[in-house]
Amino acid sequence: MNTNKLTAQLREPGIRQECEPFDLASDRAQARALWDELRCYVERLQEIYPFTKGIGIAAPQIGIARAMSVVKPQDEEPFSSHQPVVLWRSDEKDEKYEGLLPVR
Repeated sequence: MNTNKLTAQLREPGIRQECEPFDLASDRAQARALWDELRCYVERLQEIYPFTKGIGIAAPQIGIARAMSVVKPQDEEPFSSHQPVVLWRSDEKDEKYEGLLPVR
């Protein structure tokens, strides 16, 4: 994990840009390295915020425009999502705010 990186804030341009997908046949090593890095961030966040019901981080949050995230539900093993696609979007608003937390 690059401890000099901080997670991106919502206003930063990179956080909303379209991410480059993986071709898992040829990008396997890059995908594995990014999985390892994201998993380290998730583990560190879990240490800092052990009271959460789950925690996750996406590659753009650490400044990498690739289509991957790692999620760790409470009391379960982490898993990754590659090439996520939005299939449906509601017009409803949730009053809770999900934070993008800095990690050192």
